[in-house]
Amino acid sequence: MECAFTRAAGRLHASADANQRTQRRREREAAEQARQAEEAARAREERARVQLAYARARHGDVVTVTIEGGYVAINGKHQTYEPVRFDLVRGERKEVEFIQQGRSSSRQRIDVRLTEDGHTFYFDESARDRIALISTGWDQGKTHAALNVQDKRSRSEARNLSITIKLKELPSMPRRQELRKP
Repeated sequence: MECAFTRAAGRLHASADANQRTQRRREREAAEQARQAEEAARAREERARVQLAYARARHGDVVTVTIEGGYVAINGKHQTYEPVRFDLVRGERKEVEFIQQGRSSSRQRIDVRLTEDGHTFYFDESARDRIALISTGWDQGKTHAALNVQDKRSRSEARNLSITIKLKELPSMPRRQELRKP
């Protein structure tokens, strides 16, 4: 009789443990779903903010960036890549996709950002050895050559990049007045 009682208690205890594990799993799944929903809402808000910034942009708010030449680490090896050109508005961050020349299936995504004031461009901002370019000569377009990112922990390890940044001409938009310090 004692043995049957012990077995029944053991089954009850095992059942309670299984219920607790199931409950913890459900809680983790619910937390993950909430995190994903929050992340998706932030992404929608950021897209709306960037769209509005483009719609309201004046001369000096948007730059056109061209990256060409050199090598980008794709699949762990420095590879030549197809040149890329894209626009950035003040405060915008985006992932730019680099495609290995001759192998469209080999790709690498790298984060770039233009600061809120529009005066600094970052290439792979999270890297310790990131590229930061200041807005001198961007009116006519300025090419910054022989740029490197050598942070092996970075996604973007790159050599001898050439980055050209030019203020984008916007149709019928007045020049933005720059604040002058007294």
